[in-house]
Amino acid sequence: CGEMSQQVNAAGDTVLTFGATGLMPYENLSLAVGFDAATFVMPTTSLFSDPAGWFFLLSALLFYAAIVLSIVLRVTRWRNHRGRGIIIAEYAADPDMTPLVAANIMKKPRRAVAAALVDLAVRGLMMISPGGGGSGRREQFLLERQKTSSLAAADANFVNAFFGEGGTAFDPVSTTTADSARGSRLAALRRTVGRDMLTSGLRERKGSGMRRIMGAVIIFTLVALWWTGLSVSDAGLGGDFTSWALGLSWLFVIAGLVVVRPAAPLTEKGALERDKLLGLREYIRLAEADRLRVLQSPKGAVRVPVKADSAKQMVKLTERVLPYAILFGLEREWADVLAKTYDQANTSPTWYSGNDAFAALVFSQSVVSLSSSVATSWASSNSSSSFGGSGGGGFSGGGGGGGGGGGV
Repeated sequence: CGEMSQQVNAAGDTVLTFGATGLMPYENLSLAVGFDAATFVMPTTSLFSDPAGWFFLLSALLFYAAIVLSIVLRVTRWRNHRGRGIIIAEYAADPDMTPLVAANIMKKPRRAVAAALVDLAVRGLMMISPGGGGSGRREQFLLERQKTSSLAAADANFVNAFFGEGGTAFDPVSTTTADSARGSRLAALRRTVGRDMLTSGLRERKGSGMRRIMGAVIIFTLVALWWTGLSVSDAGLGGDFTSWALGLSWLFVIAGLVVVRPAAPLTEKGALERDKLLGLREYIRLAEADRLRVLQSPKGAVRVPVKADSAKQMVKLTERVLPYAILFGLEREWADVLAKTYDQANTSPTWYSGNDAFAALVFSQSVVSLSSSVATSWASSNSSSSFGGSGGGGFSGGGGGGGGGGGV
């Protein structure tokens, strides 16, 4: 160092001045200063060093604890009843079961309308006929309500929702024609079915108060987590822990709010009906010989008022299973079985009017196309809500949704 001076300024501070003269190119001024040990220390990044860090830790603990507790409650106290735990092949649904209720129990909203329509048809309440043409890849079918003296309450509700009431109630309906009014009626029917399932004891509301409390805790602690988290992040506290705690919070809050959403799990009665429907699905999947053994078993002999070797009686029994095969997505397999049954009985479906003489292959393909056409029309709705929950919009442009039922 060439020059050094020391003076005391007006504030009483000592000021040192260093300088050098006559420096050549590439030369500079260097100085060495000694400090006592621990004169300078690295700033701490511990959350415990700042009150905001403590609040951040507390918010994170409560937030993630609330999420975990909600999940535990969901899979224990708020879940569907376990049922009997054993699935036994069933040859038919219970007499008081309907496709709409079955769709709610089995979480098959996209197939509910198609199953309900075919259920009406095989019972002689509706006629299905090819309509020709179609929209895009969808084949068009015409659905025509049959005039009957009276309808059961469940049938009347669905018929009125689908076909409407008044002067146009018996006009044919195309599966490819959009109708927002029909969709709204079906959405209202869905809510009615959900409420009826609560009334009949198939579902029940569980933990409504606790769900609201847990939802409020999750939202409140999330706000506190981010409010304190941004503060400690700006201060450089917590390091990676702060980043992970904030980043994962959005993923966990979505999971938490889904878990605590209002729902109505199946009761013991509802779980028994679910197990019976699973048994019906198992029956549909069985080979022909195995299905005959089910029908000829002691249980089947008591419940089935038909002879397994009577072709025409077997037609009726097989027809009644078709709506549920559609519900389970097994319509192709069961349509083949039904077509074979028609051939064995030397008859044809009275509820389906084809353009040509009955042919098993054509019939099977038509059943699959019908199911697909109805489901596609229903799911392609522009509505923001759905007839059956999470499966898409109302039938052919229908709206509405929400409300009753639910499921866990």
